[in-house]
Amino acid sequence: IVQYLCSSQILKYKLAFLKAVLRQEVAWYDTSSPEELSTKFSESIVKVQKGIAAPAFVLFEGLGYGLGSLVMAFVYDARVSGVTLATIPLLVIPATIS
Repeated sequence: IVQYLCSSQILKYKLAFLKAVLRQEVAWYDTSSPEELSTKFSESIVKVQKGIAAPAFVLFEGLGYGLGSLVMAFVYDARVSGVTLATIPLLVIPATIS
């Protein structure tokens, strides 16, 4: 899922870049080098892809662990689920501060 979301966002960026390049006036092409432009763009896309993929994976991983532990607590013992629910604020508050 994360890879699909990342790929679709990168595709949107590429389409927006292509539209922006095609909208330029003719004089802009005389001063700009197409090879330099494509190299800069591909380097930027790689940075964006790394920036999108890592945080999204961490988010889904954390949600999966949290929901999984909550379900396991409800399945095995209601007292365990109570302890799990009581510790959620202890985990959320430090995460929002940093």
